[in-house]
Amino acid sequence: MEWGTIDSLLEIVGLALFTDGHVGYYVGDGYAVEWRGFNYGCVKTVVKERTWKYWAKLPFIDYGDTSAAQPAETVAYTLGSRLLKNGSVGGDVKTLQELLNQLGAALEVDGDFGSKTEAAVKAFQKKAGLKQDGLYGNLTHTALMAAIADNDVGQQAMTESQPDSEQDQSVAEQNTIRVLIKSSGGKVNIRTGNGTSYSRITAVAPGTTLEYVASAFNGWQAVKIGSQVGWVSGEYSEITSE
Repeated sequence: MEWGTIDSLLEIVGLALFTDGHVGYYVGDGYAVEWRGFNYGCVKTVVKERTWKYWAKLPFIDYGDTSAAQPAETVAYTLGSRLLKNGSVGGDVKTLQELLNQLGAALEVDGDFGSKTEAAVKAFQKKAGLKQDGLYGNLTHTALMAAIADNDVGQQAMTESQPDSEQDQSVAEQNTIRVLIKSSGGKVNIRTGNGTSYSRITAVAPGTTLEYVASAFNGWQAVKIGSQVGWVSGEYSEITSE
């Protein structure tokens, strides 16, 4: 029967998927179904987020004419785009585990939402004053993003308050161009691009100053946020110097 490596997976429902000691079935649109033991049962998973090595047609299935079958498009989730719970797997679960670790959890970042991740979510929900159901939905996502933003700002303030003992700052270095965040309605989003259609990196409190990088034609400012470059709307920012 026809077979291939997982990177050549075709958009054909019913293909068998294989990895060491494990099998599953492709059900289309980047998803598979597989048995994951007594703790999970039969679950629907994202092909891209699992460790499949091969696909193959099965002799007892009539696939019809598949000569025009296109390569399969696997699906990858971003954190906050779906409800996460015990048994969920994927890149968004990895992101969740990384963020919870930033706030003090000690999770293995494996993309598998198990009992330890559930316990960490419940602990965060308790601290945030939310219902402790272990489900990562919209309210928990909003609270986590706010907590991460506060953590980022706190770490940045600590870093900027430490003097540079290795070299003296010149007058030019002291007059660094900065971007002042201003808002009367709460924290301001820092995004991956110069528009609201881009995803959010974090949110920072009014009064925060960030290192200026560049300006876009639409008035958005590029700023340094941690080790990344993000964008903030000109409506909520002002170029200044220090």
